[in-house]
Amino acid sequence: MYFPTLDLETGTLAELAMTPTQTRHFRVNRAPEEGIRWLHETLNRESQPLGATVERRVNDTLVLRGGD
Repeated sequence: MYFPTLDLETGTLAELAMTPTQTRHFRVNRAPEEGIRWLHETLNRESQPLGATVERRVNDTLVLRGGD
């Protein structure tokens, strides 16, 4: 699930919060620890060349910050 926050003055993306999920048996559930860790590491690695980082919050939400 994606939760964008936009700058109201410019319309640009200020932050993108993501809740890692997994679908099993036609139900959407929070992703397991292993999946969250993999997604965090992958998104952070791929975002760095763009000048962005992905941080993991205590509630397992991943937040994209920075970049152009």
